[in-house]
Amino acid sequence: FIRQLLRFLEDYHFDAFHGCDGFGHPRYALCDGDFSEEMLTKFSAYIGKELPELPHPQMAEYILSTYRKQWSLFYASEHAAFWKKTSEALKKKGFFCILNTCWTRDPFEALFRYGIDYRLLAECGIDGFFAEASSAVLELEGWNDTESSCIEKCQSMLLLLKGTLPETKIRLLGCIKDGMEQYNALRHAPCRMRTEAYTLYNLFCNGRRCADGILECLGDGITSGEWHMIDTIRLLAADGEVFHLPCAHVFLDEKSFDNEFHFYASCAGKDRTSSSFTLLHTLIHSGAVLPSVITFREMKKRKNSGEFFSPPLLILHPAFLSEEAKSFLAEYPGLVAFFGLMENGKSIARIRRKDELLFEEEIQWRNSEKTGEEPSWLWKLQEKDIADSSLCRHFVEKLNQESSFVLPEKEKEFLRVWSVRCGKNKYRIFARSEKGFYLDSVIRLKGSVCSCTALTEEPSRPVRIVEDGKNTSLLYARIPPYGTIILSCETR
Repeated sequence: FIRQLLRFLEDYHFDAFHGCDGFGHPRYALCDGDFSEEMLTKFSAYIGKELPELPHPQMAEYILSTYRKQWSLFYASEHAAFWKKTSEALKKKGFFCILNTCWTRDPFEALFRYGIDYRLLAECGIDGFFAEASSAVLELEGWNDTESSCIEKCQSMLLLLKGTLPETKIRLLGCIKDGMEQYNALRHAPCRMRTEAYTLYNLFCNGRRCADGILECLGDGITSGEWHMIDTIRLLAADGEVFHLPCAHVFLDEKSFDNEFHFYASCAGKDRTSSSFTLLHTLIHSGAVLPSVITFREMKKRKNSGEFFSPPLLILHPAFLSEEAKSFLAEYPGLVAFFGLMENGKSIARIRRKDELLFEEEIQWRNSEKTGEEPSWLWKLQEKDIADSSLCRHFVEKLNQESSFVLPEKEKEFLRVWSVRCGKNKYRIFARSEKGFYLDSVIRLKGSVCSCTALTEEPSRPVRIVEDGKNTSLLYARIPPYGTIILSCETR
């Protein structure tokens, strides 16, 4: 393979190899994957145990029920070994190598369901990943079996991906049209396409944008006018400096990932609680203002440098934190929100600031209706869901009140808002509608707004500003169906 690949790249004078679907990751989930004699022999050596002699279907069932965790990790090591050899050969010849993420899955699901460990692949010497920006297309196809929308899940995926690989370049693969697959977000869902760009380009890890660029897919048959529109959307999405993120940050402890994975993969399907990825998109769907992740390593670096830095933090599944992270949070002076499994085995939603308890409720779980592993990434994994959605809403409302500069005032079920500070008294406000018809939004800002200008084409009329009490303002603006508007505001 490597010899033919190098010859191909040289003959056609290419600069790089893009490991797309089926190369950068397997096409099939582990439950429908390779249980050949060769793989079983390697796996037996990997776990240091002899496997029983069973017919193929029974052997697959035996491994998935007995060695589910080890099977995922084994697959990950095999895949990484292949790409290490390939990447090294490409580098020697001066070629770049960029891989697709695994079916747009977050790091956790990629490892559990497909045996792909992004961390191992990043260590192979590749030049980063392409993460498909495909939420608009997924909505057009009807491929969603969760209450969370596809953009809410794509947002969660990108945050967790970059948080897991903060030093690795993550470029978006903009799924605008594909004649072979017969989708066209550019012409059939332009509002969703804009929303995808404005959302994904304005997510942050350690204070920097998660996305490091974009590749449009596919570029054939696009008119000059459409290219102008695409360029206008992308430039606006990536525009503006970011000085401060006035919101809660998802806190990622590097060791939590493995702790959660080992627990999750060791449980029977019916006993698995929602993964951190599921919790995150569930909270975003409930209205949580969460455009940012921050790693424990970054927090320690800033603390050791003497920088006073204590932003609001959200901890998903606190039970899986390292002892070092637990000690750090126990003394943390700022606001900390906990959501998920705790050390004592209970599941809690809690918000505190130092010794002051602001919110606490116990989370109850509902058993999954699924009876086994789904073979496709299109459908969610078998895991327990949160039984009471109102708990999420109450938790999110308190978290937003305590941490966010911008809040949804009405139509909270459909309105998603977040903001960045881009200068002294200057803010950029993002407002997204999850509604299929026009949304007359009302947005509350914790500041006295003296001017507000729309940077997007909508709203077509001036944004109405209403002073609402001391140092608080309301913005009235119409958002198109499934669209996103960007507002530039200045406070007194």
